[in-house]
Amino acid sequence: MPKTTKSPRKTKTSQGESLKAEKLVEIRGEAKVAKINKTPIVIILVFLLAASLVYAFKGLFIAALVNGKPITRLEVIREMEKQDAGKTLDNLITKNLILQELNRQKIDVADVEVEAEVKKIEADLKSKGQDLDKLLVSEQLTRTELKNQIRLQKRIEKMIDKDVSVTDEEVNKYIADNKDSLPTGEKPETLKENIKTQISQQKLNEKFQTLLGSLRQKAKINYFIKY
Repeated sequence: MPKTTKSPRKTKTSQGESLKAEKLVEIRGEAKVAKINKTPIVIILVFLLAASLVYAFKGLFIAALVNGKPITRLEVIREMEKQDAGKTLDNLITKNLILQELNRQKIDVADVEVEAEVKKIEADLKSKGQDLDKLLVSEQLTRTELKNQIRLQKRIEKMIDKDVSVTDEEVNKYIADNKDSLPTGEKPETLKENIKTQISQQKLNEKFQTLLGSLRQKAKINYFIKY
């Protein structure tokens, strides 16, 4: 049988593939070196970005600097917790219970009612030579926060105002029982109207306290921090 000889084409192809493989390994090696060399640059960029973010939002972490020494917001919060945390937490629990009940009963007020109350307050303050915006600044409140408070108050009033009424007999009895301490110089109609409002507010407050006591009794409140 004649001897089989290797085809010259196959040898050339094999050599070409070998060269390609070597070149590929070389390219990959260079890419790996380049990647390793870029790592410190990436770390520096990340550090600079983090530092710039901390500086931009320093108010989220630092409350003040005293001769370069920071007072953190966490320190402020801890100090506040020591002073009045129990009362603050109790107020927040009360607010949440009331809001849950208002939402359950689907009680809300229109924006028009809130705006009307703001204008009423503003006009009343103006008649006394005061400015609402200046008063809000002194109380560290915004108009939005004021409106939220008014909305909550009006929602509560709608919820507990359903069965509250004041009779003329109650007004007359109040006048008879407190005639020595009543203001003088007022018109009888104005005096009676003011007393009626006062008795109504007292009844609303009593009803609110009763409702709140009932909500607290039914609620499941889990405390994770004891003050």
